[in-house]
Formats: sequence, C-alpha cells, structure tokens
Amino acid sequence: MRTFAVVLLVLAAWRAVHDFGPYQGPVAFIGMVSIAGLPLVLLLSRWPRGTLVTGLATAAVALGMLIPLG
Repeated sequence: MRTFAVVLLVLAAWRAVHDFGPYQGPVAFIGMVSIAGLPLVLLLSRWPRGTLVTGLATAAVALGMLIPLG
C-alpha cells in the first residue's frame, strides 16, 4: 500500500512539472498535496460533514481543470 502511495505522489509530481514547467511545477505539486490533505484532516476531525462538502468541491475543481478550454 505504501508503494502505491509513493507511486501516486511521484506521478502527481511528474504531472505538475510536465504541465507547469520546472519552475512552477514544484509549487503546483505542493498546492495539489495541500488541497488533497484538507478532506483527510476534516475526515479525522469532529466535522465529517465538512469533509463531504470539501471533497465534492475539490473533485469539482479537479474535474474542471481536466476539461480543456480550447
């Protein structure tokens, strides 16, 4: 399971550097990891409903980023 997590992190870092370049890629990767960690923190806290809202909003933003604008 840890190997799979490491592979996903490496792929996310590669994707960020590939899409945004060598200078903005690491910054984008840190932002992606920070946004992905927010639902996890809320899930482990007292406010599980906030997790659902944050997770759905994050998924909507991620889906919007995948759709090319042309």
